[in-house]
Amino acid sequence: MNETNRNKIWAISASDSCAGAGMQADLKMAHALDVECGTLVSALTAQSSWGVDAVETVSVEFLQQQWQSLKKDGFPQAIKIGWFPKDEAFINWLADKLSEYKNELPGGWIVWDPVLSASQGGLATGELALLKQLLPLVDVITPNQQEALQLSGCQTAAEAGEALQQAGVSYVVISGGDSDIDCDYVQSLCFAGANISEPEQAVLTQFIIQQPRIRQEIHGSGCHFASAVAGYLANAERIYDALLLAAANMSVVIQQASYTPSGYLNAWADVLDKDGMGNLAAGQWPQVYPLTGAVNLEFPVLQRPLGLYGLVDNLDWLTQLLALGVDTLQWRVKSRAQYEQQFGPGSYRRDMQRAIELCQQHNIPLYINDDWPLAIELGAYGVHLGQEDLLAANLSAIASAGLALGVSTHTEWEIARARAFKPSYIAFGPVHPPLSKQLKYPPLGYTRLSNWCARVGQEFPLTCIGGITGDNIAHIRACGMLSAAIVTDLMPDDDLAQRHQRLRSYYPGATEA
Repeated sequence: MNETNRNKIWAISASDSCAGAGMQADLKMAHALDVECGTLVSALTAQSSWGVDAVETVSVEFLQQQWQSLKKDGFPQAIKIGWFPKDEAFINWLADKLSEYKNELPGGWIVWDPVLSASQGGLATGELALLKQLLPLVDVITPNQQEALQLSGCQTAAEAGEALQQAGVSYVVISGGDSDIDCDYVQSLCFAGANISEPEQAVLTQFIIQQPRIRQEIHGSGCHFASAVAGYLANAERIYDALLLAAANMSVVIQQASYTPSGYLNAWADVLDKDGMGNLAAGQWPQVYPLTGAVNLEFPVLQRPLGLYGLVDNLDWLTQLLALGVDTLQWRVKSRAQYEQQFGPGSYRRDMQRAIELCQQHNIPLYINDDWPLAIELGAYGVHLGQEDLLAANLSAIASAGLALGVSTHTEWEIARARAFKPSYIAFGPVHPPLSKQLKYPPLGYTRLSNWCARVGQEFPLTCIGGITGDNIAHIRACGMLSAAIVTDLMPDDDLAQRHQRLRSYYPGATEA
């Protein structure tokens, strides 16, 4: 007999007799994400697609019995909260239980879909005060704009997001489905606390997830979104990726919605592929922008794959790789001071200029890592930037100078952010633990690399990096990757030519790829 040890969530919400929202939505979404879902029923409803006809709440005593029964099998990785009665006894009980969960499982996640829509009526002052005591206990809150304004008392969504964070919520996602319905895009506003252990959070703590609007009236979209966030977190996705993937899921949830006689369709949890990496068309995937909005940029479109891509930090190394015939090169000197200490005063600029000239003579694209001002001044072919560098760089100046742009990515969220800039290429990594430096990101592995190649490769040329050698490059090529960026296995020594020949056997030349 085979047994599967699945991750699990608990859902505290009302039963929806027409199955589009509430407990039924939680169960459907958890099943789609291959997550167990324990349920704590807060109320029974009699409803259809035409509206709610009756609600019968469950007593606090019976909720406590449900909690104790579920607890016998162990706490879940995440708890999702949906609709519950706005009375003092229930909210006090919930606050006590969430505190218990946090104390006993410090790494557990609490996701709250507040369900305060206008159809439920406005909040009384006392109810609002009661609800606010829950905010410091919640990790992720997912209101729509009207709910965010009600909870915060603010006039704009941006103010509401900051106010909810200041009230103690770690991550605020204000979904945009109920705003500016004439717009062709849905924009969800995200607010996150800085977390230096998560590199992407050190880069951007306020951003927009933007995706094409699908014009359908959907019952249960908010429940499905919050349940998807909880499910991805239970399955140990990074928090930014959980938000991004849950947003991507909503396109499928809406497109696959079930018919109802009222025309108010039931959301349907027919979601992304089981590995969570994608079955949406490339144009339907979300993009990430700073909260200040998008920048309209255009970078050169590459006419051939990047192929065998060498990263170098000195002229001798670059010269050897040019002689061997690599397809693309990157000048990656991390410290100007250290370079000039090794090669002499003025060598940093002089050698970069010489590297650019040599690559131009050999018709080999050379990307300058990080130092975009000097790359523009010296007329380099292109610039390669990391996620942090995207914040500091003058991308408009790079685009105006006609330089190609490559961007490093390590996560789903970073890919969505890179796509928004329309770069010349996107780099994935690390595929394996890097041989040349330490990163804060886990290795991608081949399954994820294959999925990203299939999806993102529809829009952009790609390369990948991280521990790639002659021993594993066949797997990289088998993933559909038309380029491999390599440091250690292309370092100059007596065996370089032999290693290059082995690597080249899998990448016979960018023009032939």
